[in-house]
Amino acid sequence: LSDCDVTRLDLSSCKDVTDEWLEPFSTKALTHLSLASCPGVTDAGLLHLTELGALRHANLMGCTLRSKGLVTFKQSYLMTSLNLSGCRHLTDEASKPLAHLPALQHLRLRGCRHLTDTALSYLSPLAPQLKTLDLNEGAQFSASALTACLGLLHEIEHLDLGYCSKGMKRETLEVLTRGRASVTLQTLILDASRLTNADMYSVGQFGSLKVLSLRGITTISDAGLCQLPQGLEILNVGFCRGVRRLPAQVLSQLKKINFAHSGLRDPDVGSLSEFPALVDLNLGSCAIGE
Repeated sequence: LSDCDVTRLDLSSCKDVTDEWLEPFSTKALTHLSLASCPGVTDAGLLHLTELGALRHANLMGCTLRSKGLVTFKQSYLMTSLNLSGCRHLTDEASKPLAHLPALQHLRLRGCRHLTDTALSYLSPLAPQLKTLDLNEGAQFSASALTACLGLLHEIEHLDLGYCSKGMKRETLEVLTRGRASVTLQTLILDASRLTNADMYSVGQFGSLKVLSLRGITTISDAGLCQLPQGLEILNVGFCRGVRRLPAQVLSQLKKINFAHSGLRDPDVGSLSEFPALVDLNLGSCAIGE
């Protein structure tokens, strides 16, 4: 294999893959790299890969990365997509090289629980060009650091702030509405935050929003949903015990609704007939038909 000009290397879910497997693939031709769900791959394995100047997409979801492995992408100036979801041991210092990827547009850091405000400061140079940013489970991010980073987003289309309970505040949303995100954002995930009905006003300012997840927000009710953007097509209010009815006059374009474990009751079911575009409905574990 050492003489092969491999352009795509996909070892996803090969749980027996170890660092040594990567030694033959030190190639300038590699454009796509997927090591998703390969926990046997560590920083040492990534460092076997060199001269990745042609690399455009890398999926390292679930790899056992901690410190220096991402240095291997120091020449990956064409990389547009990087998935580090599930790299639970990734440190702030490990994320520092990412700031030098000038073409990066899609970055997923879901479940990287050790990252702190320092990592957000390292990533700030990337923010203006990002179209996808997944910070789900970023439990250590403060409101001030998160607000500063999100305020730099100019091209964002997909933003996941689920389970960022410490940093998800009203000012975090407001800073987004004051920038270009108010017209570019299409998908917003706010699961398990502590937002209230009053905060839903800011969500309503994202005029291009198509997908919204409020799963597990126990501090909102039907009144807050009246302020959501009218163009929504997918809405998740699962585990929102205070939600029983959706405002059909506002959300007439909804195609998919997740009501599972919500406050929906028998008298509320009839209101769902008011959504003419609805094709997918989840009423799992609701107190209906009892």
